[in-house]
Amino acid sequence: MKSKPVILIATLTAVVGCGITIVLTLNFKDRIGTEAVDGSAISAAPLPVIPAPPETSAQQKDPPPVAVTPAATPEATIKEAKPADIAPPEPPLKINGYEVQDPMARVALSFVGSDPQAESYWMGAINDSSLPAEERKDLIEDLNEDGLSDPHHPTAQDMPLIMRRIQLIEQLVPYAMDSVNRDAFAEAHKDLVGLLNGQEPQ
Repeated sequence: MKSKPVILIATLTAVVGCGITIVLTLNFKDRIGTEAVDGSAISAAPLPVIPAPPETSAQQKDPPPVAVTPAATPEATIKEAKPADIAPPEPPLKINGYEVQDPMARVALSFVGSDPQAESYWMGAINDSSLPAEERKDLIEDLNEDGLSDPHHPTAQDMPLIMRRIQLIEQLVPYAMDSVNRDAFAEAHKDLVGLLNGQEPQ
C-alpha cells in the first residue's frame, strides 16, 4: 500500500521536469532565432558594422596647389609704394632755401637701403609729380649723405648700405620719371661709387 504513493510522486516529478524542459527549450529557441534542420541554431542578431580603415598616405588626395606671387619689379614697387610708419619732423623743414613739401620722405631717405618700408615711401616720393623738381632732386642726390655715419669718411659699417644704394639706383634709372630724376640718379651713383673707393663726394 505504501509503494503506490511513492510511484505516484515519482511520476508527477518526471512530468513536471519534462514540462520545465520543454518551456526552457522554447524560450531558448525564441531568443537565438531560427533553428536548422540538424538542430543547430542560427543567430538572427544583426552583424556589427566594421568601420573602413583610414586612408593611407598614398591614398590621400594631393594638396591644393599653392599660388606663387611673382617677384616685384622696381616699377611695381614704385606704383604700389605706401607711406612708412614714420613721423615727419617738426617744425616744417627747409632745405636749400625752400620748404620741404614731403618731410616724411626726408626721414625715409635716411633708411633707404636698410628698411623696406621707408624705401618704398621714398620711391613713391621721388616719383610724385606733385613734388617740386628741386625737392625730388635732393631726395635722390642726398643718398650719399643721409643715413651714413660719416658722409665724408664712411666706415666699414657703412659699406653694405652704400653698395645697396648703388644697386637700387641702377634698378631705378630705367624707370626715372623725367630728366631731373635721371640726372640726380647719375650724380648720386657717381658719389656713392667714389665713397666705396675712398673718395669724398664733390
